[in-house]
Amino acid sequence: MNEVPLLPDEASPSGDAPPATEAPHSDSTPAPGGDAELTALETDSAPADDSIDPDSADSLAGLLETSASPSTFVVGARVRGKIISIGEDQTIVSFTGRPEAVLPTAELRGPGNTLLLRVDDAISATVEAVGEPVVLKLGKKRALVSAARIRAAMEEKQPIKGLVRTVNKGGYEVRIGGVRAFCPLSHIERGHVADPNVHIGQTYGFRVLRWENGGRNIVVSRRGILKEEAATQAIATREKLAVDAEFEGRVTRVQPFGAFVDIGGIEGLLHVSRLGRGHVQDASQILSPGQVVRVRVTHIEHAGSAKERIALAAADPSLDPWETIGEHLHVGDIVEGRVARLADFGAFVNLLPGVDGLVHVSEIVTDSADGAPASVKPGDAVQVRIVRVDRDKRRVSLSMRLTAPRPIERPAPRPPRDRRPHPREAPQAPSGGALTHTMADQLLAARRKLQARP
Repeated sequence: MNEVPLLPDEASPSGDAPPATEAPHSDSTPAPGGDAELTALETDSAPADDSIDPDSADSLAGLLETSASPSTFVVGARVRGKIISIGEDQTIVSFTGRPEAVLPTAELRGPGNTLLLRVDDAISATVEAVGEPVVLKLGKKRALVSAARIRAAMEEKQPIKGLVRTVNKGGYEVRIGGVRAFCPLSHIERGHVADPNVHIGQTYGFRVLRWENGGRNIVVSRRGILKEEAATQAIATREKLAVDAEFEGRVTRVQPFGAFVDIGGIEGLLHVSRLGRGHVQDASQILSPGQVVRVRVTHIEHAGSAKERIALAAADPSLDPWETIGEHLHVGDIVEGRVARLADFGAFVNLLPGVDGLVHVSEIVTDSADGAPASVKPGDAVQVRIVRVDRDKRRVSLSMRLTAPRPIERPAPRPPRDRRPHPREAPQAPSGGALTHTMADQLLAARRKLQARP
């Protein structure tokens, strides 16, 4: 795609040409969106001896009504009219029913002997001679050449370079070879413009959408060029697009929940939880539009369709502690952390830079007889046991209760009780006697009793 080049004196006027004078702004500012955005600001008028007058009116009718009559023409005066005929040698300029004036056609020719103006174009010229007819001349043609090149770029659908000068509520003022054009706010980027001021002072390629009123109303757009470039880049990007593939991208816009990153014609979301910088509430604290980051693809949905979703994460392992969390945290370990924040369902404890674990309310150690959890507050140092580590979901489950020492429970002694001797238990010996334990002893004792009888 070739851009229409500018003449050397278009980008920077020569020393003998006075700088372009800005025409007054319209009282109404075009509203962004729709056809209203394409209501152009009037372009700059040329210097006093150029073909475009600085005192241009809002419409051609107004210009012609304020034109000087031939009877009041004086040599050196600036007049405005409309071209009604272009001949080989002379061009006829009309002044709303008054006698016409003539202009050498050679003055309308630019580089390559091409005509810079056409029939029905408005023209501003200087009176060179008063008589029948009145003779006009253009003088220096820097602004006229620039306006003609802008129109040629529109007709040939070619981009043309422009410098973004200022921004207002409706869009941007763009200078193209000394001529002022208007770019609607929504046409400076492919999508939403987060910070309009980032484009001020930048030189871009633009497409001309509208060229009116002899080059006084010019509307340009950059959005179409960006979409074409993105479509070309996306073809190459999709050949490499896969989970775990790494890309160097540029942040296009930032929201509290994350940043959208262009990885080459395709946008993905770098969620705030995947920035690898610990607990971050707002991604704008770390990232800004235009920042270059290296990211890794973690998830792809509906690839190539209108519902395509690409999830990204910081690609540098040193920025993402979850990539190496298995080297530092193991299930069953008792570690010390610091309470980062509290929630209704528990407390988050910071274990490593960028890694917080959850102690559920049921796992907080109790400090009262009724079993109520002990009070903890952000900043408290606590000991926790690692219950579970889920690297994919980036979750660590902790317990404070399992780290508390448990008292040794001993059963209470039973009170003594009277009981009858078991039938198999040996009988008690008479008072003063000894307890026998065998059948032989009992038989010997019985035999002795029998012998002792008279």
